[in-house]
Amino acid sequence: MTHTGFTPVSKEQGFSPMLAGGAFTTLADYRRFLQMIAHHGQFNGKQILSAEAIANMQRDQVQSAKVLPSAVNCYVQDVRGEARNDIYGLGEWREQVDKLGHPLLISSPGWAGSYPWIDKTNNSYGMILAKVNLSMTQKTGFNSFYAGPHLIPAIREALATH
Repeated sequence: MTHTGFTPVSKEQGFSPMLAGGAFTTLADYRRFLQMIAHHGQFNGKQILSAEAIANMQRDQVQSAKVLPSAVNCYVQDVRGEARNDIYGLGEWREQVDKLGHPLLISSPGWAGSYPWIDKTNNSYGMILAKVNLSMTQKTGFNSFYAGPHLIPAIREALATH
């Protein structure tokens, strides 16, 4: 991922990168990242992260903690219609899980119009990017954070017919 990095909090030495909203990348680099995650930590035959590390990222990290209703905590319920407590891994929403709690659909949407996903039901992954007109969203109530996930059924249907 040679074209990926984080914007520093300050240009002075010693400051950490700005993690929330500070990443920059290219679609090619992000595709490599998703490919590595989707292939249990392997990229082009090389093990980048262990399969165990990937499984830990996708494992239920909420467990028995109480999930209070809020805009963010209701994400999985709002976009998938499933009121569950096992909604989050490490940096990944667990949008859909099987009966044993293994993730089937994971994502990490951004508030500004990005929606990366890995769909284990059909071995697909991808990234949807949208430029959001802020003045229009304020008028219409459109929320890009909630919009991307609604394309998954259409993507699944398109992949099933090919």
